[in-house]
Amino acid sequence: MKTADVERALLDCCLDIDGEQVVSAVRRLGLGPTHFTDALAQETWGYVVACADEDVPINRATVRAKAAAMGNPTWKADDLRTSPYGDDWIGASPEDMARTVIKEGRAKEMVNRMRAAKRDLDSMRSVEAVAGELTRYLMTLVISESRGVPISVAEEIESHVDGILTGRDAGMGVKVGFPEIDADLTAGGFKRGELVVLSGVPGACKSLIAQCWLDNHALEFGGHGVFISAELSRAEIHDRRLNRLARIDTKRLRAIREKPDELVPAERQLLEEAAQVISSMTGAVYVDDTAGPTVDEIEAKVRALVARDPKVDMLVIDYAGRVEGGEGREERLRLGRISRRIANLTKELRLATILLVQPNQKAVEGRESKRLERRDLAESSEYERDAHWVGLIHNPAVYDPKAPAKLEIVWAKARGVAPNKTTWLVPDLKYMTITSQGRDRVLQRRQGEVGEA
Repeated sequence: MKTADVERALLDCCLDIDGEQVVSAVRRLGLGPTHFTDALAQETWGYVVACADEDVPINRATVRAKAAAMGNPTWKADDLRTSPYGDDWIGASPEDMARTVIKEGRAKEMVNRMRAAKRDLDSMRSVEAVAGELTRYLMTLVISESRGVPISVAEEIESHVDGILTGRDAGMGVKVGFPEIDADLTAGGFKRGELVVLSGVPGACKSLIAQCWLDNHALEFGGHGVFISAELSRAEIHDRRLNRLARIDTKRLRAIREKPDELVPAERQLLEEAAQVISSMTGAVYVDDTAGPTVDEIEAKVRALVARDPKVDMLVIDYAGRVEGGEGREERLRLGRISRRIANLTKELRLATILLVQPNQKAVEGRESKRLERRDLAESSEYERDAHWVGLIHNPAVYDPKAPAKLEIVWAKARGVAPNKTTWLVPDLKYMTITSQGRDRVLQRRQGEVGEA
């Protein structure tokens, strides 16, 4: 039983319970059709939401009528009881379906979907009114299957040592394409399950650093990751990639966008080659640019993506201050709840998460030294507590345009190494990239294919 099967089963349950309860639940949603992965589930949920918007009780008859009114007279509720993978489980009980999930070893993935649904569908209280017996059975039975109980060290230690001695666990680190980070700092990349907080004032190149790390992870190491940007649009993110890979500077790319007829053949070739490099890379980068995402939305989207692409091991959130949600009258308490949710998501899905955080800019501006200090994260101190790594970025050019192009990252909190270790990187804002001592290893691999525009 795969993800699409469970989505169909959930919606099938929705149509069998009290229609007014479903309407009430839908009104509290942050869930839209795109939260589902299966095409039929997306389509059905669109009809369910349309019914709820008109205060129409939701059941098989009303949803069928709404589907017809929206131009799909062939939609049938019974289709939800067939699998897109060819199996037919009409008449199967929720208990039978739950046992199938466990038997096939898909319990953890399914529970991740259930938890995402629970948070989105019913304000984190109870999913029973929406998912019926299927979800109730899964939530009580399968959670123990996926999370497990504490395991004896004696049962695991031999396998753990074997993984070290045989090299089975080699290459498990999430590398970002900079020797200063991958080798000198982390000895093999950030570990899956680690939360990395990067903080810097506006202009410190936080977003650019994170994007280059993620792109390097995909382009150089075949990694899979997701960039959730509440700050930049998808177009801006894509332009940065083209600036870097096509070696067309930011000003020129903007001019081409405004007057494409002025594009010269050499530039066209560079852009086409850059697009080919990105489209043919062995890794994968996903982008979400939803404005003001809630922490519930981030959790649901990341869980759904990991269920669809289990190779995803890196998450970038740009930036924490734009994430909505979290309860608490004080900003510090609200951020603390968001921080814990992101830290728990990181650990549970075994991701290396890069979380961008704004410092207290007034405190920095009010003193002579503009280098960040740990105390500058006062409002964001909860992020520092939950993080495995805290990098404080200083870009002298923010305060002195004549300063040399050099970024300093002081690791105020670092796992396994002495704190306050410093990493130096070089920004190249003409081509919107961050380099290692002026060298871009991704471009070096393509030397001879990409030159100066």
